[in-house]
Formats: sequence, C-alpha cells, structure tokens
Amino acid sequence: MTPSFPAPPAPLDQARLERGLLAPAGPWARVTVVERTGSTNADAAAAAVAEPAAWPDMSVLMTTHQDAGRGRLDRSWEIEPGAGLAISLVLRPTDASGRPLPTQTYSWLTLLAALALAESLGGPEGVTATIKWPNDVLVHEKKVAGILAQLAGTTDGTPPAVVLGCGINVAQELAALPVPTATSLAASGSRRLDTNDVAGAFLTAFAGHYRDFCDRSGDATRAGETGTSLIRNISLWMDTLGRRVRVQLPDGSDLTGEATALAVDGALQVIGSDLAQHDIHAADIVHLRAEGTP
Repeated sequence: MTPSFPAPPAPLDQARLERGLLAPAGPWARVTVVERTGSTNADAAAAAVAEPAAWPDMSVLMTTHQDAGRGRLDRSWEIEPGAGLAISLVLRPTDASGRPLPTQTYSWLTLLAALALAESLGGPEGVTATIKWPNDVLVHEKKVAGILAQLAGTTDGTPPAVVLGCGINVAQELAALPVPTATSLAASGSRRLDTNDVAGAFLTAFAGHYRDFCDRSGDATRAGETGTSLIRNISLWMDTLGRRVRVQLPDGSDLTGEATALAVDGALQVIGSDLAQHDIHAADIVHLRAEGTP
C-alpha cells in the first residue's frame, strides 16, 4: 500500500516546547528553536564554548530547516523546510555528587540517544524502531534518524561539553530521500508527524535515561531502579546483535562475522571468520552492514 503523505507539519513552537520541557514540567535547562540554520551541531558547539553559562547541561537547539549539516565521516545531512528535525543537545555530564563524568564514558551517549529516540517513536500511532550500531535508528530496516556526537573543548581546563546531534526524517516522501536505504516517519506509516510532538517525546525519553546514566556515574553495566542496566536495555533494542555483519575498515579491508554483544565501552563485539572476538569502535569503521544488504 502506498503511504499517503500529509502536508508538512506545523513549525516548531518554542513556547509550547518550553512549557513541556523546562522546569517545573521537565528537566531541560534551555530550549532554543531557530527557523533555519546551516548546522545545529556547529551552532551548539560554538555557543557551548563561547557562552558556557548560557548553555548549561541539558540545553537544546533545534530546527526544521538545516542546509549544511554533517553526519558521520562528514556526510551531508540536509533537511528541507518542515520535512524533518535537526536537534542538538549540549551535555555536561556529572554524577550525583556533581563531579564530571570521565570522558571515556561519553561513548555511550550516542547509543543512549538512539535508545531514547527508538522508544519515543513507538506507541499506538507511532512505528516500531530499532537501533543499528553505532548511531542509526531504523524503521523496517531503513534509516529514519542518525546521531552524531562531538566534543566542544574548553580553554579553562574543565571537561569538554558533549554536543549530541540528531537528524530525524519526519515528513519526506520516498522520492525526496537521498538513498533507497532511508525512510521517514511518514513513509513508514507513523501518524505522529507533528515535529513538536516528535521532539518533545524524544527529549523527555532522553532526559530520563541521561539522568539514570549520570546517577550511575556513567557505568552502563550497573542496574538502575528497574533492575536493568543500560547495556542490557540498549541491546534489547539493537537490530545489529545476533546478525552476521560486514564491517568496512578505513584501510579498505572488511571484517565479516557475527555481532554478538556490546562491550563495556559501547564497542561492538564481532566473532570473525577467524573465530576471534574483535571489539569494533565507531571511530574505527567506515560502514557496517548486515550481510546481504546494500
């Protein structure tokens, strides 16, 4: 059945988002909406460095029109007006006592955001989403969103902020998507296409997981109040695990094998054809595909 595509959703409403996300309703410190920008990640990173007091932990910048965004490996991620969402979070993670988390824990934040987004896209009017390691969210095995983390360094010796960017395809028709392996919420059959609802649900879900992560000092193996660790929770949503994968490495070689688990630092553990376990980090790969897919 061919999906029916509605008119582009209403623009982001900053006042509405602030009511739902800022205190007392929610835990976010700052919500900023812009009509258009080149890259929310670039803007948020620059602001986090130039005005750290104005961009504290849990600040967010978002738009529905981005014309110079970049993804992993400097791939283009542009959003036509009203067709999708670009959301960048400024994070300065600290534990329950206020001490900055070790920067080696930051590798989990991309997967944490993927978990929050996959959860938030579901529900009676939504779609069933999964996580593709290391930074994609899929619907029907096609990419509906990508996540990119970068550090915004400081000059005063304090730990860098993390800028976590998320690009979500919302209302695009299939013909408007850049590659056949991409999809949008509309193309996937979601009836929740108001960008305010999509952004609000994602940010609310992320805030809960982020606070738990910080309260556990960034330890993804430590069980929370629900009795489930972050590593277990993410694994349950991950499309990649249990499948044979082909990992393209920067030197042009491929590693093929079965993706079996996540390591304690978020690396993907692959049992290769040599029967050895390989811990694959996001920075070490060019592409990862399930065997038999483009």
